[in-house]
Amino acid sequence: MAAVVAGVLLLCSCSSSCSMLMMGGGDSGPSGSTGSTGSTGSTGSTDSTGSTDSTGSTDSTGSTDSTDSTGSTTSSAADPALAAPAPVGAAPNGYEKFGSLTFAKDVIGECQTDSTLRNCGLNCDYNSECMAFTFDTTDKKCCLHKNLKELKIGGESTATFLKKAVNYTFSKLGDRDSDYSIKTPYNAEISKCATDCTDTKDCIGFSYGDGICSLRAGRALSDRYTVTGKQFYNRTFPSDLPKCRYVVLKQTGPSQYVITTPEIQVYGKNGINIALNKGVTTTTSHGTSSGQNAVDDDLSTLWHSAHSSSERSIKIDLGSEQEITFIDVWNTLSDKVYNGVTVSSRMSSGGSSSSDKGAWIELLDGSGNVVLTSKDIKHVSGLYTLDFTKSKDTWL
Repeated sequence: MAAVVAGVLLLCSCSSSCSMLMMGGGDSGPSGSTGSTGSTGSTGSTDSTGSTDSTGSTDSTGSTDSTDSTGSTTSSAADPALAAPAPVGAAPNGYEKFGSLTFAKDVIGECQTDSTLRNCGLNCDYNSECMAFTFDTTDKKCCLHKNLKELKIGGESTATFLKKAVNYTFSKLGDRDSDYSIKTPYNAEISKCATDCTDTKDCIGFSYGDGICSLRAGRALSDRYTVTGKQFYNRTFPSDLPKCRYVVLKQTGPSQYVITTPEIQVYGKNGINIALNKGVTTTTSHGTSSGQNAVDDDLSTLWHSAHSSSERSIKIDLGSEQEITFIDVWNTLSDKVYNGVTVSSRMSSGGSSSSDKGAWIELLDGSGNVVLTSKDIKHVSGLYTLDFTKSKDTWL
């Protein structure tokens, strides 16, 4: 009986502490001090099992509680709707990333869900029609594209990845309009289109879409980018292009080996003839021939140097120092023979079999110092070209 009474007395004496234990708290007071069991009070300390209370700490399973505006907590571990969409990762090798942009039209096949960024890129790699792909991390959605139509601006979870080409870059998404193409547009993969442009001296980039390649020169090419479905690829040039202000065509030798050129064209990195209608200085001309005829973009008029045993030359002032990609020197092809030399072979000083010095090019900086001297012309052609993207002194 005494035991029972003692038990009752014990129960009564700890009634306030026991009531806290039943409510989930430990036997500590409001300050959160720790009792003999090691459990914690309402401040969120950890009990002996490693579990946590309702203030947002983590229990032994790793799940997390969240606190609402009233201070009570609700579980969010199993609610993905409350998590922000993951941002799209870095571009896979061979692609350029344009974040928060997608395209909705002309998808190749069907879009795939539950994909990965890497696999999406691999699918585009091995599809000859694919020029770009879009990826959305919200539903891991991958879409391959043969053109870029119906632009849509999304959030951090969306991005477009454009297929790269060696030695080409992107300034913006979109095409640069032009009413002039170097050749008729044709079917080709991006890599082939890039190779063809690089092998074409006046090509400064190409437009691509729907498997169609259009090589572009600088003339009539818009600076504005427009989302038409095609993409413009900008050609990059060697970092060691010659830079000059003056271009000089020279020749020495017997007086019958004169310069007769209807046009000298000098091209910069913008693909435009920067010698057009610029000022020229010439040695004595033949008859009434004008040196301006060599820079007027008219192959029907020519500059004919005087017959002289001294050096003959024409000097073009570009107006400022500029990087040069190539120079074209047109030749008047004619079978007529004067003073024992055909007109067509005069700039080559008698042709490839002659040991006489042919015409050559000198490039001068703004102070008149020679920065480059080409080899002599030693063959007969209607057009002589120095392509500085491939060689510094060899005539084509």
